Formats: sequence, C-alpha cells, structure tokens
Amino acid sequence: MSRPFNQHARSVSRSSRRGSALILVAGVLVLLVIIAAAYINSSHGIRKTVVAQRQTANTDAAAELIAADIAREISEALFVREIDTNTGGSGGAQANLQSLLWSGGGGVANGYSNRFLEDRRLPLINTHWMEDMGRLPRRYEVDRNFSWNYAPWEVSPRTNWPDVGGGGHGFWHGFNEADLTNNDGTQPEGIPGIVNPPGQPGTSDTRWLRDLEPYRASTTYLNDVSTDNNVNNFSRRGANLDTFSHYGHLSNLARPGNDWRICRDIADVTGVWSREHRALEDSEITGLPVYGTIAPDGYNYFGGLLRDHHVPVEQWLPYAPMSYFQSGSLLRNLRSGTSMFPPGGAEEFWASWIRWFDYEGNAYAQQMAALGNTSFVPQNFYDLSNLDGDDALTGEGGGELQERPGDEFRKGTARWHVGRVLTDTDGDGFTDSFWFHVPGSGTEGTMQVVSVSITDNAGRVNANVATQFSRADDHSL
Repeated sequence: MSRPFNQHARSVSRSSRRGSALILVAGVLVLLVIIAAAYINSSHGIRKTVVAQRQTANTDAAAELIAADIAREISEALFVREIDTNTGGSGGAQANLQSLLWSGGGGVANGYSNRFLEDRRLPLINTHWMEDMGRLPRRYEVDRNFSWNYAPWEVSPRTNWPDVGGGGHGFWHGFNEADLTNNDGTQPEGIPGIVNPPGQPGTSDTRWLRDLEPYRASTTYLNDVSTDNNVNNFSRRGANLDTFSHYGHLSNLARPGNDWRICRDIADVTGVWSREHRALEDSEITGLPVYGTIAPDGYNYFGGLLRDHHVPVEQWLPYAPMSYFQSGSLLRNLRSGTSMFPPGGAEEFWASWIRWFDYEGNAYAQQMAALGNTSFVPQNFYDLSNLDGDDALTGEGGGELQERPGDEFRKGTARWHVGRVLTDTDGDGFTDSFWFHVPGSGTEGTMQVVSVSITDNAGRVNANVATQFSRADDHSL
C-alpha cells in the first residue's frame, strides 16, 4: 500500500521542483530585463550628458575665440595699417594711386572708386615695412605715403565720415561737405558732429568704441518748474527731468580685412526670407522703402549681413530722433523721458532701419538731421521693458504685453521687432549694441551671432571716493 503513495509523493516532488525552476528562470529573466532597461537608460543619460558637455565645451571654446578676436581687433586698431600703393591701376605706380585717392591740391577724388582703393591695406607686419624701417611698427605712427592715415590718438568713440563721392544725392551724407567744413578742417559753428578729416570710415578713428552713455535730454522743451500736479499737464512739477535721448556712437568692428559684419535682422540671418538686397531708389530714401515679399509665416524680414562697411551706421548726430508718421513728434515720452516704439508701428520702425543701412539712405538721413529733421533717423536707445514709454500715471510703467522678456520670441510684438536689430549687452535692460555675425562658423557649422559693446573704463568716474555726503554742507558732492 505504501509504494503507490511513495510514487505519488515522488511525482509531486518532481513537479514542484520543475515549477520552482520555472519561477526562478522567470525571475532571472525579469531581473535581466530590469538590468538591461537600467543600462539602456543609464547609457542614454550618459550620452545626453556627454553631448551637453561637448556642446558646453564647444560654446566656451567659441566664446574664448571670439573674445580673443575682439581683443586682437582692438589692439591692432592702435597701429596704422598702411594703404597698399601697388593697387593704383595697371601701372601700379604710387602717383597713380595718389591721384585716384587724393587728387590735385589735397582735394578728394570724385566717384566711389576711391573708397574701395583705400580698402586695400597692407598687413601690420609686412615685408615692405621691415625692409624699409628694419623694425616692427610702433604706436602713433603715420602712413608713409598718406599722412591722413594714422592710428587714433585719443580714446573717443568716433567714426570718420565718408569722403565726398558721387551719387544720386550729390555728396556723402547728402550735402556738400566743402560748405559745412572750414578750410582748416574744423567744424563750422552751429553744426556739431560734422567734422570730417580725410579718409573713409575706419581710417584714423575708433569706430569700435561705444559712448559711455547716451546723449542727455530733458523731458520737456520748457524750463518749467511748475508745482501743478495735474497728471494731464506736461508742465507739472517734476516734468522737466534729466533723461537720455539716444547713443551718439555704438561699437562697430567692421573694417577692410576682417569679416565682422552687422547682422541687419537676426530673425533671418542669411536673408533667405528677406527683401532683395539692393541700393534704395530715391523715392524709397525720401519716402518709405518697399518691403518686398512676405515670408511663409506672414511676416516681413530684412536680414542678410551689412557687407558695405563704408556706411557709418554706428554714428548718430546729436539730434533726438522724431517720428516719420507723426511729424514733429519725438520718439520719447515727454513725461517719463523714455524712448518709445514708433507710433507707426513695425512699418515705421523697419523703414527707418532699411534706410539707415543703405549707403545713400544713411547719407540722406544724416543730412536731414543736420538740417533739423530727424524723422528719417532710427532710435537706438530703448528700454526693453517699457517700449511704449509710459509711466505709472499714464499706464503700468513697463512690463506690459509686448514688453515682457518672453515677448522677444513672440512674433509681431514690439519687443520682437526691436530685438531683431538691437540688443542689450550689459544686462541693464536698455539696448546698446547691434547684432554681429562672427567670422568663421560655430559648432557643427552654424553661423554665430553676438552683440559687442566696447567702452573705455578709464573714462568713468568713481564718485564714491570724491567726498562724503552731509546734509548741512551744500559743498558736498
């Protein structure tokens, strides 16, 4: 009777062992799946980390190269780059080049060819210099063939205005410089900012510098210190405050021999969606430029690089910009003193910049500004958080719709338009620089766009060390 029972017991024991083995195998498989999943996730995370680290390293390396290139541009600008006298025509004679660059009696040669001949510069260290001088170039030296070509002697933001050249508007910056410049080259009384020594932009100047601060201005035209607190009265107490108008000079690294160029619209760096890049017609210069075709997203773009470095787009005369659409209206709130987006919206904003980036358009805008009409001149100093220029009495005083940081990436907003051509380099919230295309390519062959603003720290004053404040002493700072 026990044998069948033992056989049954052995059978049950074998079955239970097989079940345990299956459970064990299943558990091992599950464990392997978990390990594999953890390994894959870990590998994926490591790969992402490696990619991020590589991109960070590449970005840091690119930033270092850009900083080094800017530093080199500044240091080399302190030495004269001689004009190549072997490019003056078929004969290559120096006299031929001089006749083209600087004709009879020291006057400027007619036509546009002179500015391109002047672009032909020798390297700072070249065989001609070493053979003739037997040493390296030194600071404050002068071109041996053209005494008006020299390294800048003062650290003052200034661009040499283009010399006289033919064109639809007669002379550069729209007027005859001979009528606006004294015989000794000094500026005539009543027209500041028109001093124009010989040479083209980038010659004997510091076009790479930016003003320490914008031009100062008043919030009203009147010297009114009324105590009237009526919010509808521009002359109420405190209305005549000191404020800023616009920068007289921004940094521009463009010059013959380098590839630093201003990017006219970073929303279309290559210009593939932009209007045809051509010289403006007279009707567009004196009126509204033609926008061109609309991009697939329904907006207009005005990109491409500003290849013509002879246009002094970084320099403004000391006259506050006015609206083209509202004649005589300043692009600045008379109460808050804050610059504001043009009342004509995007159309007026971009019309002024298209004209400003054009060789003859810029000339015409500068001419009209010198004659008292600044409605063709774009504004360059914006509070990005208060583009409508309001204050707490007339609005929210900033930070409203179209003025928030995120609005810079929302198409159609005022901040999106401003941020496409101007930017803030020092983080104070005010625009102070163009966008620049960096020479060469970035990581993975991409185009690099940066903002550059170079100031002279030695020109600043630390008022904290002057004296200490005392209420009872009106002689204190």
